[in-house]
Amino acid sequence: PTGSESSWTSGQILRPLDRHKSSLVVLDRINNQSAFLSSAESTLTYEERLANPGAPHDRAVGQLLTGRRLPPGPYAHPDTKIPPCGYPQGESIDQFIARRLPTSTPLRSLELGVTVNPTGARPYTRMIYDAAGNPLPPISNPQDAFTRVTSRFPDDTPTSTPDPAKAKRGAILADIESDFARLLPSLSRDDRRLLDSHWESVKSLRASLADAPVEGLVCTEPGMSAPSRATFEEYSKLQIRVMVAALACGVTRVGSIMYSTGQGAQTFNWLDASINEQHHDLSHTNVNNPDNAAKTQKLTLINAWYATQVATLLDELAAVPEGEGTMLDYTAVLWVNELSDGWAHKFNNIPYVLAGGSKAGIETGRFVNCGDAPHNNLLLAIAHKMGVTEPSFGEAQFCTGPLAALM
Repeated sequence: PTGSESSWTSGQILRPLDRHKSSLVVLDRINNQSAFLSSAESTLTYEERLANPGAPHDRAVGQLLTGRRLPPGPYAHPDTKIPPCGYPQGESIDQFIARRLPTSTPLRSLELGVTVNPTGARPYTRMIYDAAGNPLPPISNPQDAFTRVTSRFPDDTPTSTPDPAKAKRGAILADIESDFARLLPSLSRDDRRLLDSHWESVKSLRASLADAPVEGLVCTEPGMSAPSRATFEEYSKLQIRVMVAALACGVTRVGSIMYSTGQGAQTFNWLDASINEQHHDLSHTNVNNPDNAAKTQKLTLINAWYATQVATLLDELAAVPEGEGTMLDYTAVLWVNELSDGWAHKFNNIPYVLAGGSKAGIETGRFVNCGDAPHNNLLLAIAHKMGVTEPSFGEAQFCTGPLAALM
């Protein structure tokens, strides 16, 4: 963006989010310091940085939500100059928050993915961790995600555990409808209105899933065919709806959606026929070189598409009434990217967009210069807004307290 904190204009990438501008906090000058491995590493040359464990993509994704360095480990890189790495030695911010919330939910958290390979895991393919060295793989098939969520709708008097096969045949709706009918008499008028509204969205979601492909997602590891629009773009919409359903029905209060991996092989040729390169290959474009203007525009189109997905998530949250507003007002959404510059693998000035949470005390509608603060501070500030007021998050050397701009 350009402009001041309270009066700013979106660039091409963020423009799809303009309809939610009053609910956004666009954060500038935040550094992923834990990817540098030490406070001094930001001044080192690229070759000197390679002397630390982990290739850039492994380090970037592994520390993204954990705020922790990667230790030595078994995950090697073709460049033998780079020491092999392991998984970060700590939980990610979502698990940090979920474990400390005062009320329990049927699922502590929900991890969804769009073309994230369930096998072949290594740090650049996993961003969620429930303990040191223990990644949580996301569910990449919306049918499976739908079953996991709807089979755990809160019910004080459950009669049976839904058969997962029922979800794929549509019969699970009858079980859910029975649960809704049992719950309605005990609810207040406002809660009944919320449940009625959500029941309509569940039926609509189920109808959408019935038309979607039911086979497993195509692996996007390098050398394999990237998924088509039918699986990538449509599955993105379905996963968003599953996530909102889980939050609206009280199945969980914490969730994440991971798109592809740190070396995603998706080809976005439905955005523009000229985009025939895989996303990872395009991300290595030097966008500061005028000779690369065509490739830079392709990257911009891809990033703007991701902004449309975030906007869709915000649309869905804003459509659910809650309290004195909507679920968006009571939900903090953080859009993250592991690198600020794919060509140079830069970990400083990472783009972060925070949305929602106005009822939790987040002052929105702003474009904020954060003065090169470590991103651990941002993650800790979100925890504080969720009522988890621990003094630090991640490695202490990379956390100086909750981000002042959000407090």
